[in-house]
Amino acid sequence: MSALKQPPNTPDEIFIHIKPTKEFELLYFEIHQKIQLLDHAGVIRFLYNLLDDAEKDYYNTELLKITKKIVDTCIDDQLRI
Repeated sequence: MSALKQPPNTPDEIFIHIKPTKEFELLYFEIHQKIQLLDHAGVIRFLYNLLDDAEKDYYNTELLKITKKIVDTCIDDQLRI
């Protein structure tokens, strides 16, 4: 009896299983916590969109680092007022 061959995967069946790095998870959590300290709704929405983009972009740690700098600057500016 011959072995049954599996048909090749179609694009719909191919899944990329990428997990976030520890650095990504820590940055994501820190940024999420800091955003909650801000007052301006438009800025908060923009920053949450950046977090979502970083997550959707295969856990893009570099985008998170940029987002963290933006959040830190926003918090510093808010504290000065």
